[in-house]
Amino acid sequence: MKAETHSEEEASGIAVEPLTENEILLEEIVEIMQSSSSEQTSNTKISESKEREKALKMRDKAMKTWGKTKKVADQSDSDESDEKMCDNTQKKKAEKRI
Repeated sequence: MKAETHSEEEASGIAVEPLTENEILLEEIVEIMQSSSSEQTSNTKISESKEREKALKMRDKAMKTWGKTKKVADQSDSDESDEKMCDNTQKKKAEKRI
């Protein structure tokens, strides 16, 4: 960044002091930090995308399992109600006999 500014100032004809070694090193550090933060941002986006896909797969699996469980529960409820109806019918027949 600063090196670019420095070269631009020299090209404009303005008298500029040369960069010291410390300034050059600081510029390099800043550039490295900026590039690493942009890489981390892209890595974060990739990992978030993967986590989202994993969560969606897990949700789909859970919904399928829930649907199967619900079907079994509904069938057992209907079987129990059929049994109750049979029991009630048998009780009524027994009451008529008495």
